[in-house]
Amino acid sequence: MSKIKVLQCGYSKSGNYLLYKTVSELMRKCDAFSSLTSGSGLSAVIEALCSEYIQFAEIKELDYLRVVGDKFYLSFPHPKCKLLPISLDLLLDQSSLIWIHEPPSMVLDDRFREITHRLYIMRDGRDVVNSLIYYVTSPVMLRLCPEYKYDSSSELYNNLEYFEKCVLEWVKHVRDYMKIKDRFYPVRFEELVHNKPVVVKGLAEYLGLHITTDDIDSIIHMTSINK
Repeated sequence: MSKIKVLQCGYSKSGNYLLYKTVSELMRKCDAFSSLTSGSGLSAVIEALCSEYIQFAEIKELDYLRVVGDKFYLSFPHPKCKLLPISLDLLLDQSSLIWIHEPPSMVLDDRFREITHRLYIMRDGRDVVNSLIYYVTSPVMLRLCPEYKYDSSSELYNNLEYFEKCVLEWVKHVRDYMKIKDRFYPVRFEELVHNKPVVVKGLAEYLGLHITTDDIDSIIHMTSINK
C-alpha cells in the first residue's frame, strides 16, 4: 500500500479530537500512522515541560498545523511558545495525519499537493458554540492563554459580541467548505458518536485501509468516551 497523507479539517470544537482519535487508531491498525511531533522527540519535551497545559494525551503526538500569513507552524502547548516554525515539506514527509482549523480552501494551495486524503468534520453549530465557550473558559485554556480574561462561561454567554463572533466564524468556515466539498470526505460528529461502526467502516474504505470486524470493535473501544 502506498503511503497515505491525511489532512483533517474542521472549525474548532466540531468534534476534531474524536475524529483524530478514530482516524489515528484506524491508521495504526494498518501501520499507516506516523507523527513528526512524536518522531522528532517533541513529545518528550511536551511531556516534560507542558503537563499543566495538556488538554488530552494525544497532544504529545498531534501534528497540528497553523498558518500565519504565508508561514507554517506547529502548535505547541506552552504559553511562552505556542507556535513552532516548521517546514511544510518536512511535516508532509514525516506526518501521515495533519490537523488544521484553517479555512478549508487552504487545501487548494499547490504546496499541499502531497496530501492524498482530506476529511472535514461538521457539527451542529449550536453545539459548536456552546462547546467553544466552555472550552475557552476551562482552567487548562486559561493557563495556556493568560491573555484570556474570562471568569466564567456565563460571562461569555452574556457577551453578545463574542457570541455573534463565534457564530459568524463558524458559518464562514462551513461555507468555505461547501464551496469545495468535493475535495473532502465529510464526517458528521453526531454520526461519529451515535453510529461509529458505520463511520469507521466508511473512513477505512475512503482511506483504502483494510480492517476486520475485530479491528472496528477495537477502535470503538479505544475511542469510547467512557473507556
